[in-house]
Amino acid sequence: MCVVWKLVHAAVAAGSAAGVQGVQAVKTNATESEVFALAAERIVRRRKELRLGQAVVAELSGISRSYLCDIERGRAKKPTMGVYVAIANTLDVPVSYLVGDPIGKTKEVALELRRLTQVVGELASAVCVLHSMMPNETADQ
Repeated sequence: MCVVWKLVHAAVAAGSAAGVQGVQAVKTNATESEVFALAAERIVRRRKELRLGQAVVAELSGISRSYLCDIERGRAKKPTMGVYVAIANTLDVPVSYLVGDPIGKTKEVALELRRLTQVVGELASAVCVLHSMMPNETADQ
């Protein structure tokens, strides 16, 4: 294996680990309003995926339709975790999907890291090929 490839591979591995840690840091440093906005967006998306109306989701979750509407529009005053659990159960998703990020940005970052790793690997292979085509300078010295 080319020395350049070994160095690039080690750098990519370190970068991947740092990228995942960065995503976790961003996730844990989210403000309360960002969590509410993320939950609202995902509730609406999942409800529409299941083709359920607000009234049905609200009734199955044990809350009023107007309160669900306020949650979805980001107007609700600090919904409790219990409310999110009830909605998540109704929508058949883990509550972490609504208030966390295991399926959202982390997945996007992982896919981008995989793509970048592949590109870097291809570049490193090309560098190794070019390196092998260069005349051996140590023989001249």
